[in-house]
Amino acid sequence: MIPKSLSEIQNWIQSKILDDKVVTNEESDAVLNSTDRFSHQMRWKVYQGAIRQRQMESLFEDFPVTTKLVTEKNMREILAGYLKSYPSRYPSLLELGRNLSSYLRLNPSIDLPWLSDLTAFEFTLLTMKSCGYEPSTLAPEKLALLDLISLDKLVFSIDPTCTLLSVDYPVSQFFEDEVILPASPTQIIVYSRDNSAYYEIIDPTEYAVLKASKEGATLMKILELFSEFQYTGEKVFETFQSWMQKNWIQNILVIGEGEQS
Repeated sequence: MIPKSLSEIQNWIQSKILDDKVVTNEESDAVLNSTDRFSHQMRWKVYQGAIRQRQMESLFEDFPVTTKLVTEKNMREILAGYLKSYPSRYPSLLELGRNLSSYLRLNPSIDLPWLSDLTAFEFTLLTMKSCGYEPSTLAPEKLALLDLISLDKLVFSIDPTCTLLSVDYPVSQFFEDEVILPASPTQIIVYSRDNSAYYEIIDPTEYAVLKASKEGATLMKILELFSEFQYTGEKVFETFQSWMQKNWIQNILVIGEGEQS
C-alpha cells in the first residue's frame, strides 16, 4: 500500500526505516525522488544506515561498562541482533535499550553468562539519572499511626524510584573492580537522588520485604515476613530506621485513605 496523506507518509517512512524493511521500486518512486548520483533505493539504504548507526552510538553511550567488557566489536554484533528483534518503538532514544536484558536472557552467551544481569543493572542506573524525582521525608506524626491504627490497615509508601533487582551474578562489582566474579545470587536496590543513580546491595530479607511493600503489603504482612526470616524485633526496628533515613519509606498510609504505593 502506497501512502498518500502526510501522516501516512511519515508513519510509513518510520516503519520502513526503523524496521529495516525492503522498499519496492513502486513504493520508492511514490515517496522519494532519484538524483543523478543516488537512486531512490540507494537513498533508502543511506537513511536506514544512518538511523541504525545513531541507534548503535546511543546504545554504546547507554551501556559503557558492558561495551568495555565485551569490546565494541562484539557489542556491535550483539546490538545488531537486538535491534532486529526489538526495533525501536519509542520516540526517545532513552528507551531504546529497555529490552536488551530480556533479549540477552533469551539469547544467552555461553562465554558471558552474566551479560543479561549486567545490562539490566546498567539500564536501571541510566533511567535513574533522568527521572527528575525528589523524595519526600516521612513526617514524624505519621509514626503515631502505628499506635492508633491496626497494622493490617496500614501500608508503606515507598520511594517510586526504588527499583529492586535480583540477579544471578554480583554485577555491581564490575563498576567497582572491573572483575568477572562467579555466580552468586545478589539483591540490589537502585534509586535516584538529585538526578543521580545510587545503588546498594541488600540482603534477601530486605529485598522480599521491600518488594512486598511496593506491591501494597500491609504492615502486618511485612512484620510476618520479617518473622519468617527470623529477624529480631531490634533488627526490624533498625531496618525501618535505616530505610526512613534514606527516604525509602516516604509515608505511612491508611488503606482506603489517600494514595497507596
